[in-house]
Amino acid sequence: KELSMKLNSLLGIGLLATSLNLFANTVEQAQQLYAQRGADANNALKASAIYEELAGKEGDKVVRARLLTGASESRYFFGTKQSKVERIQEEHQKGMDLATAAGELLEKKFGEAFDGSAKTDLARAYYFYAANLGK
Repeated sequence: KELSMKLNSLLGIGLLATSLNLFANTVEQAQQLYAQRGADANNALKASAIYEELAGKEGDKVVRARLLTGASESRYFFGTKQSKVERIQEEHQKGMDLATAAGELLEKKFGEAFDGSAKTDLARAYYFYAANLGK
């Protein structure tokens, strides 16, 4: 009987963990939504929201910067598909803010950019800042 109770308890914990994981947003979900942005521009906005949520929970500064850059890229695309000037400006301003936050994380961590992926990450953050600024 005691073994049965322990097994049921473990099964319950496993099911709870699985169900929580089903509702958790992931980078893969954001990437998939962004890949489907052509079918519906709102997918880019949804992807941005996921990237922002994940960035808020991420402890590693480089990973957080990458997530913020993904959110900026997604906002850029969504902004280009809007028809009202105010909404376009709002989305691109948000994209610039996200890219700025990403760049600041990388600059604070490394000072000046250095060789390797961090240099590329910083360049991507600057790129999407400029892309959003240009629109």
